[in-house]
Amino acid sequence: MINDEIIHDALLHAYNLLPLSILYVNIEGIIMSHNKAAGNSSVFVVPDIVGQYVGDVIGCKNACAEHGICGKTDFCPTCPIHLSISRTFKTRQPISNYLCNYSI
Repeated sequence: MINDEIIHDALLHAYNLLPLSILYVNIEGIIMSHNKAAGNSSVFVVPDIVGQYVGDVIGCKNACAEHGICGKTDFCPTCPIHLSISRTFKTRQPISNYLCNYSI
């Protein structure tokens, strides 16, 4: 049987090799960790993304305009990012190939 720590380390290494940004978030949408591509991304509007809300990191216009916090504004219940995070934690199913329109 393979040790869980070896599997964990192998998965982290694989995630870091991917050329796309992967953000590990908690149920509130706070970034807990990320892969190497996300750490090197110039898309994010704040330099240190760990501990930040996803919407704040991508420059969500609703959170910024209302001086609110991502996940706490009047617009958040219909936000495709917020809905995706909530759905993933509720169903424990991954979401992929989900297309949506949003502007920052």
